[in-house]
Amino acid sequence: MSNPIEEWHERLSGALYDAEEANTLVHLEENYNLPLDDDVFQPFELSGLPEKMLQLYELFDGWEITWTAVVGDEAGGRLHFLALEDVLQDGLGQIYDKEDLLEEELLEFFKPFDLVTDEAECGFLHRPGFSSAAIYYHRIGRPQLYNLDLDFSGYLEMALAARVYYYWPKVLLDIQSGEESPETLDFKHNMPLVFPDFSWEGFVEKYQSLRLSIK
Repeated sequence: MSNPIEEWHERLSGALYDAEEANTLVHLEENYNLPLDDDVFQPFELSGLPEKMLQLYELFDGWEITWTAVVGDEAGGRLHFLALEDVLQDGLGQIYDKEDLLEEELLEFFKPFDLVTDEAECGFLHRPGFSSAAIYYHRIGRPQLYNLDLDFSGYLEMALAARVYYYWPKVLLDIQSGEESPETLDFKHNMPLVFPDFSWEGFVEKYQSLRLSIK
């Protein structure tokens, strides 16, 4: 029986390699770590982690794919799933300092798993005996967490729909608020140039169908 994560990965990679063949993107690169075996899984506290996330680490313990658009070096995308050891590390001194908890107490439990860009990451809330289905967006160096209103499965689907374009989770937050930040304006302009079958209306509709608060 095939791994759903493997099928998702093939869909994403296929879409990007098709665009490379169509000469709308360049510098497409993938890097993998070896998958984790059962012995390596044992030391980690995995209760509450989404099943699909565990399936991910059965395929590879960290994966990064990056691409740049022909329309300009500033247009591109990245997905960087971290190694599980890095995901589940204590974030004190790495992700947050104690004073940050005065503004956002959830940072203590925040576990980034995807470095969307050098300045932004997405993660989940986790500690033994506690978990949350929601995925959060975080600007590195700032205390605020923003709920994407998606679970991990929904996150994967929207990453695929966005072709992991830079700052695509920020675009989802703009859809929530009805605003159009520079990130969203850039996304709306460049996505159809790189992926001619992209539809903004379809993207919004897909997001709304996956949101936890609307289901």
